[in-house]
Amino acid sequence: MPPRSSGPTETPASSPAPVPGPRHPRDEDRQQARVPDWCDRCETALAVTGAHRDAHAIWTNAEPNDRASLAWLLHRLLAEPDLVRELLTISDRETP
Repeated sequence: MPPRSSGPTETPASSPAPVPGPRHPRDEDRQQARVPDWCDRCETALAVTGAHRDAHAIWTNAEPNDRASLAWLLHRLLAEPDLVRELLTISDRETP
């Protein structure tokens, strides 16, 4: 019978011990950015959780054609703040 070793045993180089990974694919990014919340539906780091939740509700309830129109309109309006002001002015004048 071979003598027993009382020292620490070494793991063979061919089979390294498993390294635990992050729970979520972007947990490390989240920790580095110190973002308070994470959306599991679209895997987005959130700065404004209420607005993001509301955006999901609007998007989920919209028909595909409405989604396309909404996206086009938002891109256009966000790119042109003067246009937004003029549209609101016209709306205020024409709303009873």
